[in-house]
Amino acid sequence: MKGSGYISAQCCGSAEIELGTVYAAEMGVTLFSQVDRYTLDGAKVELFYHLRVEGGGFEEVPMGIFEVSEANRTGSR
Repeated sequence: MKGSGYISAQCCGSAEIELGTVYAAEMGVTLFSQVDRYTLDGAKVELFYHLRVEGGGFEEVPMGIFEVSEANRTGSR
């Protein structure tokens, strides 16, 4: 994976998570590969980051599960 990428998250209704609100997140990446874009439709991407904790171990922190809803090819090959 190289190039641009982003994650945006928004809580609709207020600044806090509470009953009746909607929390939505979106992720976008640019891939430079020969993968057929139709094989990506409906794929799932799970993102995590790792924190080094006291003692030298790592804690895995989930950032979200994203479903591929749109895969576009741009430019010439």
